[in-house]
Amino acid sequence: MFLVGPLDPQEPRFLTAKRNRADRPWVELLGPLAHAGGATESGTLFIGRRLEPFLAEARHRSRAGTVLAHLSAREEKWRDAGAGIGAAAQMLIEGHVEEGNAAMRAAAAELPPEVRTAVLGPAGR
Repeated sequence: MFLVGPLDPQEPRFLTAKRNRADRPWVELLGPLAHAGGATESGTLFIGRRLEPFLAEARHRSRAGTVLAHLSAREEKWRDAGAGIGAAAQMLIEGHVEEGNAAMRAAAAELPPEVRTAVLGPAGR
């Protein structure tokens, strides 16, 4: 569900990007501070609507020649459902509750039953 698409670490945008590593877990440390309204290093987080164009671009990249080229149609469906869940979550964050809940149910319907239950709870079956 969290698979987006192939990324090339040699792309210019990644060459200077801060790496989240086991010995320097900055995402885990900065994330809670940023979401609680604390200071961030850049001042603006790459999340939500700012992140969407990047994710869409990565989702539509060619997977030929990558390990992602071997995704089955079923796995593709799960990846698309994950994107739908992300979009639904954004709607909910923005206060569009009915639309967000409907989008969440539609996206989760594409997942295997056990994953759908994990996302929506037992009542969402």
